[in-house]
Amino acid sequence: MESLRSAIIKTLQHSPGGIDQIDQQVILLAKKHGLEAYSMALHILTHLEIEKNQAQRLWGEIINHHQTLMSSLKRDVSFSTTICDYFCSINKAIRNPKIVEIHIFEDKETAAKLDRLTGLYNRSYFDAVLPKELSRAKRYKQELSLIFFDLDDFKKINDSFGHLIGDEVLKNVSRIITQTIRASDIACRYGGEELLVILPQTGRYPALILAERIREKVENMDFYYENHQIKITISGGLATYPVDSDDSDTLLNNADKALYAAKSIGKNEVVVYSDDNRKHLRVTFDREISLNQGEPDQENSLSVKSKNLSKLGILLESENSLEVGKTVGLQLEIDPSDQPISLLGTVVRVESSSSSLYNIGISFLDVDPRIKNELSRYLLKKLTLDQNENKQNDSTQ
Repeated sequence: MESLRSAIIKTLQHSPGGIDQIDQQVILLAKKHGLEAYSMALHILTHLEIEKNQAQRLWGEIINHHQTLMSSLKRDVSFSTTICDYFCSINKAIRNPKIVEIHIFEDKETAAKLDRLTGLYNRSYFDAVLPKELSRAKRYKQELSLIFFDLDDFKKINDSFGHLIGDEVLKNVSRIITQTIRASDIACRYGGEELLVILPQTGRYPALILAERIREKVENMDFYYENHQIKITISGGLATYPVDSDDSDTLLNNADKALYAAKSIGKNEVVVYSDDNRKHLRVTFDREISLNQGEPDQENSLSVKSKNLSKLGILLESENSLEVGKTVGLQLEIDPSDQPISLLGTVVRVESSSSSLYNIGISFLDVDPRIKNELSRYLLKKLTLDQNENKQNDSTQ
């Protein structure tokens, strides 16, 4: 209900098309959330508690009354004036409506929950809403994910360009987040350059897809100060209920641990919390790839089979064992329509998988940012495809 209230407030605040646009948006919200949208809209504007079916009928009558008033007065009429006249002159059965302008309502009801700089919800609101959302997830047996973001090297931006520019950076990043998340998601400023996003009814994979989308948008954001481009990146940590914790404090702590891991491996990363020390989710990657024990493009390469892939490394299966610590070159065909990408890696694990095969874990070395983004896009695409396939399988069972 809180997400519906916020959506209606935004509609009432930001509808340059006037009452027609407000009406269209409320109708869309009613299709998504049910007839409670009409009750909520009238409650925000009048403080009246109106049953949802009656609210839908009254809403339509108010919209029609606005057209009547404009035709009679031959001038524009505000929405609040229309509502006041309707309840005072037309529908006298409902008495004492408390008509308020939307900015007054916002000042009293919403401003206390918001961070003034970013427009996101503030720390106090986050502390109150996370336990409620987690309780709802438990009650309805739904997943919930929490993303802990932190701007990389934000102190350097403040020190180099001043706090006013730092504030503008925070505003721009917050705008990217609010434009990327769903209406039901809750974005908060936790403190300083730390930002949190609560994702109700969201499991680990779709949460990671969203977090990576935000990370990439921030990285690609154009931000200039006095003709000088300021490069901005963001790191994130992700934890999910119920797999990572079943209480709000531990869930937040685990997301924070994942964020710390993202910072420790070079920043501009999103890391999923895991208690087995894996810093990235892996996806199945069943391909024949080229491997050699020198530079990636060196001749006399060996063809081996890959098993899974992450942004940090790859697991191979080979008839030949490799020495742990050995540097190897890899050629991966991520997209059949593109050229293979070349990577350097170091062998970090060798285990016997059968009498004649070895599992070889390789960690990538000094990955170029362009290649890292290419890997990210592939992994997200694969996660999305796997998620859609799982949904189709569930629907057919």
